[in-house]
Amino acid sequence: MSDAWGGPPSGGGLQQGGDPYPGPDAAGRAPQATGAARRSVPEQRGAGEPAVGGRADRRRGAAEASQERRRPGAVSASVLIGLPLVGALVSGGGGAALDAGAVLGALCAALLCSRPGVWWVSTGAPPVVLLMALAGFVVRDSGGSTGKFATDMAKCVAGAFPAMAAAMAVAVVVGVARLVAARRSG
Repeated sequence: MSDAWGGPPSGGGLQQGGDPYPGPDAAGRAPQATGAARRSVPEQRGAGEPAVGGRADRRRGAAEASQERRRPGAVSASVLIGLPLVGALVSGGGGAALDAGAVLGALCAALLCSRPGVWWVSTGAPPVVLLMALAGFVVRDSGGSTGKFATDMAKCVAGAFPAMAAAMAVAVVVGVARLVAARRSG
């Protein structure tokens, strides 16, 4: 016969020095262990009682928070890519439409993403703008000689640099403004 922990029932000591599984005292209280023998036993909770403050709850809360951050991240990435692509396709790889699309895309993406995600938007905006400008150029100018194509592509790359710088600057300004606002409020 054994108790709930798999040991002998209370009162049945195994060692000479005393009972390793002492039962309740005369007042009905469980004995208290001292020193190294003290260990924490989690409390049992009923079927309808929620767990409060446990490690699993913290993990679950962190997972739910990360799910919330992931959804806007995909939206902000789509905006960061889509608006410069539309501007590049309209303008043929450069010009005012690419500049406007790049700045608007970086601004919207920096506002939509999480606060740590602004780092990715600000560092990702220049290469995204360059790639979208090249895509717009390739779609517009699909024919012609190889030499002229290479020269025009170099002009497209050089023309994309102002849009790249403006997009990165806008994303950095939004990131700094969000950081300052968070520090003031918290």
